[in-house]
Amino acid sequence: MQKDRLEEKLRTSLGNYPSPMDLEGAWSKLERTRNQRKKRRGAWFWWLGAAGMILCLFIFLLPDALDDGPAIDAIATAKSEEDKLAPTVNSQKIKTTSTLEPKNSTEAKNSMQRELRGKGQTASQSAGQGVTSFASVSQESPTVDNRYAVPAFKKSPEIEGGAIDDPSSVYSSSLTSPVRQRLANLPSRSFLPLSGSQVEGFTALALKEALSRRTRRQSDGAWWIGFSSTAGIQQRTLKASTASTAELASLLTRREGSETVMEAYSFSFDVRKDFRSNWYVQTGIRHQVAFERFEDQYERTFDKVLEDQVTEIIQRADGTTTEIRGEVTVPVTESVKTVIYNTQNLTELPMLVGYRQQLTRSIGLDLNLGVLYGFVQRKEGKVHADANAIGEYQSLAQMPYRQSNLWGAQVQGAISYRLSERWRFLGGVQAKAYPNTVKANAAFQERQILFNGLIGLQFQLGQ
Repeated sequence: MQKDRLEEKLRTSLGNYPSPMDLEGAWSKLERTRNQRKKRRGAWFWWLGAAGMILCLFIFLLPDALDDGPAIDAIATAKSEEDKLAPTVNSQKIKTTSTLEPKNSTEAKNSMQRELRGKGQTASQSAGQGVTSFASVSQESPTVDNRYAVPAFKKSPEIEGGAIDDPSSVYSSSLTSPVRQRLANLPSRSFLPLSGSQVEGFTALALKEALSRRTRRQSDGAWWIGFSSTAGIQQRTLKASTASTAELASLLTRREGSETVMEAYSFSFDVRKDFRSNWYVQTGIRHQVAFERFEDQYERTFDKVLEDQVTEIIQRADGTTTEIRGEVTVPVTESVKTVIYNTQNLTELPMLVGYRQQLTRSIGLDLNLGVLYGFVQRKEGKVHADANAIGEYQSLAQMPYRQSNLWGAQVQGAISYRLSERWRFLGGVQAKAYPNTVKANAAFQERQILFNGLIGLQFQLGQ
């Protein structure tokens, strides 16, 4: 009851509250939107769809009709030209019958002989008729493929006694130019070989040889890009120059005994251009990281001063004891083992010439060699600073190693495997040599040789 009174009070007090919205207009607009009917597609939409389907069906079936039509029209045209060229004798036409095996059709010969005798046709008149048969197309139309032409029969040189030895071989010696032009434009159609016809054949290339030639044509002049990586071992030789001292030679000997060369890695981006006869040139950019382990182990003895140590103890008769404290010097023997890993970072530009020979459809032999130009070299780590000093080291960054203009050579042999039309996998071995990694005016020389295993992936650009 109380709830109804509250609602009635709120309705009464808020019933006359002015609202900025046009509620009636909003409701009317909403009703028009809800009751709006969906527009139906007109009849033109269905007629247009049906016309499109009929057009597609007509285009799909049109090639067969076009293939059959010109051949029939051309034959009919040739027949009409034949009728025009052949003169009539006594308003009667000589009918010729040709079969697939004219030499064996004796019945056709006898029939033609009887017909000619009954009509009073002489041998000389029949020889001058110039009757043209469709079978002469293969002789007078060289542009028509002989695989699809009707076989031609030889003309009888003469007719004796008013009889024709082979009626089907009485033809005119040539056709007019318009007829020959129409017959030359006849479309090629596949017919079964006719008996007694001579079909010229051709010798096809072997499938393997054709595929090999196609693959070779595609690779001629092609551009390739790829990524490759190597991992291997290295060898290093330290050698003193002629102007060096005995102390420097001792230092180099000590360094070779304490420094051990370790593995080396490289990562490269390659660009390659193929030429004819399987030759190519290759360049790119490569970064190499090589490691060395410097190990130093020694013992040394030295004196160490200890402060506030008991230096003297005094004991008295009454039982008292006095300790005197002070500094004490004691000998110390120390054993030291130091292990430092040195690194060499080299960024280089390879310039290579290679040869590739295809062994099978998917496998090929890849060989290259060339020069290497290192334009950035950075050495990090420590080595002995003196031939006899213990525990004294020198930084490699302060030594006279080349920071640029580092030259080397490379030889590589690999086997390539064709993954797809454009992708190839590469695997093989590689050897690199750097004659001198230090500056020319340095007191020593350092030669570096690397033996690596190689893996790579190549991608062909363009067609």
